[in-house]
Amino acid sequence: MSRSPSWKIADLIDFEFLLAGETAAEDGREYYEEHVRPKLTPGGETDRRSVFRAWLLARRAGARSTIGQRCAAAGKAVASLGGLAGLVLGGCVTATLLHYQGSEPVNVATFLGWTVGVQILLLVAAVLIWLARATTGLFEDFHPVRSVLTALGWALSAGLRKLPGEDRDRLRATLAGLARRREIYGSLVAWPFLIVTQIFAVGYNLGIFAVLVMHVAVTDLAFGWQSTLDLSPQAAHGIVSTLAAPWSWFAPNAHPVIEDIVASRFSYNAGIRPLDSAAMVSWWPFLAYAVACYGLLLRGALLVFGAWKMRTSLQALTFDHEGCNALYRRLTGPVVQVQNGTAVLAIPRVAISPAAHAARGGAGLALVAPDLALPAGQPADYVRKTFGWQVAQTLPVQIDHPGGNAEVLAAAASGALAAVVVVVRARRVPIKAIALCLQKIAESAGPKTEVVVLLVGRADGAGFARVEDDDFTHWRNLQAIHGLRLSVEKWSAT
Repeated sequence: MSRSPSWKIADLIDFEFLLAGETAAEDGREYYEEHVRPKLTPGGETDRRSVFRAWLLARRAGARSTIGQRCAAAGKAVASLGGLAGLVLGGCVTATLLHYQGSEPVNVATFLGWTVGVQILLLVAAVLIWLARATTGLFEDFHPVRSVLTALGWALSAGLRKLPGEDRDRLRATLAGLARRREIYGSLVAWPFLIVTQIFAVGYNLGIFAVLVMHVAVTDLAFGWQSTLDLSPQAAHGIVSTLAAPWSWFAPNAHPVIEDIVASRFSYNAGIRPLDSAAMVSWWPFLAYAVACYGLLLRGALLVFGAWKMRTSLQALTFDHEGCNALYRRLTGPVVQVQNGTAVLAIPRVAISPAAHAARGGAGLALVAPDLALPAGQPADYVRKTFGWQVAQTLPVQIDHPGGNAEVLAAAASGALAAVVVVVRARRVPIKAIALCLQKIAESAGPKTEVVVLLVGRADGAGFARVEDDDFTHWRNLQAIHGLRLSVEKWSAT
């Protein structure tokens, strides 16, 4: 068995961009045989990931730069700038904290608090928020990115009203499509964000470590500690020993000994004169180890974790949402060509091999708009031949009556269906009432049942004319704007 190809974020962006385009709706079995199949490795014909990857490569052929590649380049630039910004910020913070004029030593607690302590507090807060959200749902409605996008959409609403109808629907469909992709790939979106933030944090800690070591090497630094609280040197030694536990078993000069802690305690009134020089110098290795362990090593581990999770998330993608299902069926279905404006089955230019990855079977429900007046049995026969579903029942549906269709909703909710196919005229204006009706049908069918809206062109002799591109675009916009969990496809055979 061939290994499934690895996907990257840039590939996924290009795939979804092409999937939402008009050209994807025209790709069928002949395109698969001519352009996709030659790019498949042996055994890849049975793997969706391989088929879609080969389709993506075929669609990318000849393009100098794709939107996914540009996004990937922009992401690398953001990560690089983030790492550089972190490096500069960490260096500046450390240089400020180590500013030493000789009258009093650098406070160890202040240095640790502003360099490592703030980072630990942020991580603890993030973990607590995640735990509260996972266990109590306290922050379930806290979606800052979504709120920003919603506010942006509201701000643009006045401008949208000034656009022509078709342009306005296209833009609304694009924005709604982004929200739908966030639902599909929601967990995947978090990992690039985590990676970029940890690159910044790694740079920040590198800046701290580098400036600390540089100051130690070229200046005469003195470190000390003090506390307004009644903290004894023994208690301070216990805290320091606990913090140094991760490296004390192998690192030299892991932390100051009790004598050094006693000799480096200072008060601002007395200044630096009463302190022992060797005791003050003994603190810098401990600070360097603390930054390396609790800052650099921890952030590096989170960076590796984020990269690993993003890779595993990409490998776990099943490509089984409604858009993928529709493309997969077109690539593996019968060859259809248009002759004199009528869609008919045709002899292809290339030899068509048997489909090794035929559409899945199962029971189906056909819902037909009454104004189509299709011959009895024709919808069921078409669904069986094209999709592989055995239609057990065909019912009429008032597609623009969301408050009715009790029998249809009950049949869709039977729980034993692989698919529900709604057959409607493509020339029908897709109004909001139709969207509400389709939404109810999809909700009744449940998430495991595939819902397909099958558009039929005008009658043309014994068959049907091809569905016009404008009509098809209107229905796809309706699906995207209302976030309907279904695919829109064309009736393509006589």
